[in-house]
Amino acid sequence: MIDDIKDYLKDIPENQRLNHLREYLQLVILKVISDSGYKKNITFTGGTALRITQKINRFSEDLDFSLTDKKAYNFEKLLESINRGLNKYGFDFTFGKSKDTTVNSAFIKFNDLLYPLHLSFQKGQKLSVKLDVDTNPPKGADIKEFIYSDRFYFLINYFTLESLFALKLHALLYRVYIKGRDYYDLMFFLNKKIVPKFDLFKNAVKQTDPRDTYQNSKEVFSKLENRIKKMDEKKIKNDLRPFILKPEELNMITKKNLLLFWEQYKEAVGDKI
Repeated sequence: MIDDIKDYLKDIPENQRLNHLREYLQLVILKVISDSGYKKNITFTGGTALRITQKINRFSEDLDFSLTDKKAYNFEKLLESINRGLNKYGFDFTFGKSKDTTVNSAFIKFNDLLYPLHLSFQKGQKLSVKLDVDTNPPKGADIKEFIYSDRFYFLINYFTLESLFALKLHALLYRVYIKGRDYYDLMFFLNKKIVPKFDLFKNAVKQTDPRDTYQNSKEVFSKLENRIKKMDEKKIKNDLRPFILKPEELNMITKKNLLLFWEQYKEAVGDKI
C-alpha cells in the first residue's frame, strides 16, 4: 500500500502532502464502510463530505456521519468492519475508541506512514483520522447517494447541499469557538445560491438551545449577517490556513467580501428565503 500512496503523492507539492495523505486515508475508510454495507446506516456529513462530494478547495480532518437507519447499526461492529478492511489493505494501525456518548467516536491511528513518506523526521509518529457518528441527529435532512470514482470506486450516502447548508448555519451561529473552515464553507454555499432546509436548522437549534425560536428564515439570516459583521478575520484565516488548497483564496475571507456574497445571494434567491 505504501507504494500506491507514494504514487498518489508524487505530484503533490511538499507543503500539501500531509493533507492529501490524510484525505487518501479518509477515502480508504469510506470505501471500507461502503463495501461493508454500513453505508445504509450512516450518512456522510460535515466539511469532509463537502470536500469529497463537491471538491471544495479546503481539506478537513474528520469523518462525520449521522445515523439514519438504526436497524442493525452497531458501532463496535462498524469498527470491526473497518478493522478488517484496513487490514486487507495492509495498513498498520490501532483504534482509540472514546467513551460512549450520543456521538460514537473513534480515532484510527495509522503507524509508520509519515516517516517512510518523508513527512516526519521521527520514526513511529502516527497520523490519526477521527470518525464520529451522531446517533441522535436533528430530523429533516435529505439524503443523496454519491459515487466516488477517482482513486477508488465506492458509493456513500451524504446530505444534500440544502441540508449541509442548514447544519453549517447552525454551526456558524451556535459553535462556541471560531472555526475558519465554517466561513470558507459559507462562502461556498452563498456562491452556489443554496437555499438551506429551514426545518432542519430549527431542529438542530432545538437540540442546542431550545429557548431560541425562529419564526422564519429571515430571522436566521439576520443573525448570520450580524455574525459576519463581527467576524475576527485574523483568527479565521489562521485557523483556515493549514487546510486551504489554494492559499490565495484566504484573501477572499473578509467581512467585506462575505457581505458582498451575502448581498448577491439575497438578490439571486429573493423570496425563497
